[in-house]
Amino acid sequence: MNIADYLRAIRGPVLLTALGILMMVDHAGRFDFGQSWPVLVVLYGVLVLAERLAQPRIAPPGGPSAPPPPSTPAPWGGPQS
Repeated sequence: MNIADYLRAIRGPVLLTALGILMMVDHAGRFDFGQSWPVLVVLYGVLVLAERLAQPRIAPPGGPSAPPPPSTPAPWGGPQS
């Protein structure tokens, strides 16, 4: 399991915990949930960004500057593409 898989696995529990904390703060009267819900959006974005940065880099097949495949002649002797 690499780090990207780990971040994907904890994304839901982290967001659910943050939602619970925001609702607890709302119930305590400190902040209204209508003012604090953008924290969930920002937290989700940070987790997705961290997950994408942690994904392993895979080189494309044939290397970065592979030549195009050779074209085959048309069977009827028409124009080649």
